Amino acid sequence: MFKILYKYMSSPLKQLSEDFETLISLNKEIELLHNEIQIKFNKLRIEYSNFRKQNQDSLHIFCLDSIHFQLRLYNSYYDSYMDIFKNINNHIYRDYYKVWKRLKNYIETSINDKTIKFCLLYTSDAADE
Repeated sequence: MFKILYKYMSSPLKQLSEDFETLISLNKEIELLHNEIQIKFNKLRIEYSNFRKQNQDSLHIFCLDSIHFQLRLYNSYYDSYMDIFKNINNHIYRDYYKVWKRLKNYIETSINDKTIKFCLLYTSDAADE
């Protein structure tokens, strides 16, 4: 999080920084899983569409309608989950930015080291929304 400032950090602040790095890592892993889920879900949709085209018998259509309902239901769950996930990410990013601004202000007013440069290291697609 604030690697350049480690020499000025107290132990709890270092731990906070390391915890935030862990959050970033976990967030990236979750996003990879989301991508994998979307790929699999798209494959299921394609298969459903192919089955629907190939099977026009009423019994088959009855069963395929059940699959279609499950796909729609899953899609609804997934969309809701993604909204919550994005909201949590946005909240974390806002908190991170607030801490960054406070630390920057503290260092500028209390520590006379002109070699310290400030830049935000963390970016997220969710923060852009």
